[in-house]
Formats: sequence, C-alpha cells, structure tokens
Amino acid sequence: MQAARRAVAAGLDGVEIHAAGGFLLHQFLADNANTRTDPWGATPEGHARLTSLVVRAAAEAIGANRVGLRISPRDTYGDVQEPLAHRTYPAPLRNLAPHPIGYLHLTESGDRELDERIRELRPTALLVTPRAADPADTTKERAAGAWLRRGADLVAFGRGFIANPDPVTRLRTGAGLNSLVDTGLYGGDHRGYTDYPALDDIAADARPHTR
Repeated sequence: MQAARRAVAAGLDGVEIHAAGGFLLHQFLADNANTRTDPWGATPEGHARLTSLVVRAAAEAIGANRVGLRISPRDTYGDVQEPLAHRTYPAPLRNLAPHPIGYLHLTESGDRELDERIRELRPTALLVTPRAADPADTTKERAAGAWLRRGADLVAFGRGFIANPDPVTRLRTGAGLNSLVDTGLYGGDHRGYTDYPALDDIAADARPHTR
C-alpha cells in the first residue's frame, strides 16, 4: 500500500489500520452495513475479508511489525449495529494469526465476554482504549489497573486527552478528570476544545488573590 510506504518514508514508525468508529472497514465488519451475499459478506469470514487483506497489504509494504489494527466492536457511531459481533470479530484475528502485526488496538466493547475473546485471540501486543460514557469516568484504577491485569500491554486515552491537558499528571496523582463537552469538538472556536483547565490552573484560581 503506497500510503503506508509514504508514511514510513516521511519518518513515521508505522501505520494503524482503522477498522473502527463507523468508517469503511468497520462498515464491512458490521452486520447492518454489510448485507452482501458474495465473498465480501454473508459469513463472518466474508465480513472480515477486506480488513484482513488491507492489513496484510500494509504488512507486505512496510513490514508487519510496523502495522497496527484498530477495532471497536459494538461501536454504534454512524448507526453501525453489530448483534453478531461474537461471530464476526474472531475471524480477522484468526486470519492474521500467521501474520503477526505490531499490535491490536481494541476500543473496549462493553461486552466482557467479547473483549475477553478478542484478548485471547490477539495476534500480538494488545493496546486498549477503555470505553466510558464520560471520559471523566476513565480513572487510573478502572482503565490502567483493570486492563493491565487482564493482559493488555498498553492502555490508551483518546477523548480524555482533549478535555485534560495534563492527563499523565492526573492519572499519576489520582486527581479527577475534566468532563468532555462534545459540542466544542468539530468547529467553532477554542471553547470546549483547547480551553480546559490544567491542575495548575485550578490550583492557581483557588489561591487567594492579593493586590
């Protein structure tokens, strides 16, 4: 894949194949989006075929150790529905077993049985993004502790980083996280996007002000 080659040529360490979040590869995996009856649908292997081929093509282009795969089972973004996720998601992982990629990036599905099955089948290192209705619920104990004990190699934070300019400090110290305001994410100005307070800002505002 030329895009993967260009990424490495530009100095990046690798690429992540995005089969999550309601995008094209996720739509092929999803039951309600992919209603094909040919080899690109119809069966769990058919639903997984495109994702598996894209990952293999990227691995052949730049080396399997430079390729990651992101999946988000039961993510309903874009009206995706996956009632048969237990059947679908093991398929691409089995297909990739002979081609060990750099890592699998799982957005937690909220279904403990499904997440555990994916964990067991992961072809290599496992990176997990915990799912939470409110990023402020993604605490150090819940995210890092629980998933690392369950076998994850790394825990990632996405939306929580937007609302918290100092997430590492907050997680290390056990401080609370700012809640994300969705309305400021895509358009408008800095409000609700880059104006969240850091811990130092909160502490400064709490100190008595003198003339």
